[in-house]
Amino acid sequence: MEVLAAANDGGFLTEGSQPGEVATFHELPWRQRAFVSGFVADPALARALCARAAEAGLVVRGGWRQPRLVRRLLRACF
Repeated sequence: MEVLAAANDGGFLTEGSQPGEVATFHELPWRQRAFVSGFVADPALARALCARAAEAGLVVRGGWRQPRLVRRLLRACF
């Protein structure tokens, strides 16, 4: 929660998240992938987050209403 709070304070408004987890379900191994989704209004911050996520091997997806603008801002991620 502290990481998500820091992200919100830094300008990334989180919308949803779940932790990564390895567990047993019906006596079988089960994995849950971690994720976070949210919104960024500042294009410079969006580019910086995209670059750091790509460096870390994370998947970045844009689902905004203006996909052309997003693709232009975040070319390295799409």
